[in-house]
Amino acid sequence: MKIIKIFTMTIAILMLMSGCKVNNIKNNSGAANTNGNTNKSCSIEKIDIISGSKNVNHLYRVNYPYSYVIFDEKAKKDGRKTHIDLDYQIKREDISAEDVDYILNYVATLPDNYKFGTDLTYDVSIRYTDESGESIYLNKRSSEQFPSGWDDFVDKLNEIFGEELLTKNKEIQAVTPEFLTELFGVTDDDVKDGTLQNVIDSQFIDLIKLNDSFQINEMLSRYYASTKEELIEPYRPKELISIDSTDDEYDKFVLKYLDKIGYDISLEKDSDQEYFRYFRDDETRKYFYIAKTSDIDKLPTVYDDLFGYQMALDAHMEDMTFTVEFIYNSDKKFILVPIDNDPDFILPFVE
Repeated sequence: MKIIKIFTMTIAILMLMSGCKVNNIKNNSGAANTNGNTNKSCSIEKIDIISGSKNVNHLYRVNYPYSYVIFDEKAKKDGRKTHIDLDYQIKREDISAEDVDYILNYVATLPDNYKFGTDLTYDVSIRYTDESGESIYLNKRSSEQFPSGWDDFVDKLNEIFGEELLTKNKEIQAVTPEFLTELFGVTDDDVKDGTLQNVIDSQFIDLIKLNDSFQINEMLSRYYASTKEELIEPYRPKELISIDSTDDEYDKFVLKYLDKIGYDISLEKDSDQEYFRYFRDDETRKYFYIAKTSDIDKLPTVYDDLFGYQMALDAHMEDMTFTVEFIYNSDKKFILVPIDNDPDFILPFVE
């Protein structure tokens, strides 16, 4: 397998080096044009790079030509990264053929040796169009030291970006409890039944996840849910069950459940889903649905081999649904659809 991988990489490098050449063409004035890259065989569509280089600006990702990501004071309020539009210096079509060749060849030779669960050194993704017009995706990740030539690569990218966004500090930013506190203002006191280190370990938080669709509050909730899953799992549907219940039983159960979670019947709203009762607290933005299992033939359900049974609720867009998990109460007469899977809402339902 190693021989095949080395052979494949060698072929890829040779293909890159053999193409993407600039030939002088005439511009509208009749003069030779070698500044842009309008006639080269290869052209760059996108450069998306996450660098683990530690920096005071908390800027680790640049997605050229669209935006870059920072963790500023706003992140402490929103619990997520902030996107800043990239005011790039050089347009994609104006990147010189020489620079395209350099970038593609350098990325092709980068070590691709990322080990899951370790601190990220870099994650470089490039989409480019080759000489035949085919769009090709190239990705390299590593958790080892920055390779030879990295500083020159960073300088070239910053030149294209139009400002010094990426740094050349060789110290790798580790994702630690202190780092999460620095980014989002959270501490161990914000973690139910655990610590920030527990959250990092159980949710596999690294720089890739932090710079993607990450929300710290969601991670805290997911961690807490994982600590209670052993208690909840027996009530997740292994098969679809239908047990008759009266409206009076249904009303009494709902009132008892609402009392357990500190809700009032006044929080019931007109349901946007058929056969469900709908409860929403506008202040906390918590909401959920309750239904009878005797309505199971009317309820939309889907089966997924990976996740088991899930509800397919109406997304109120043409021919679209969204799937959510659901659970049974202890006697399997009623169904709870907890939109955010908060154990503090689920456990009282199954008790």
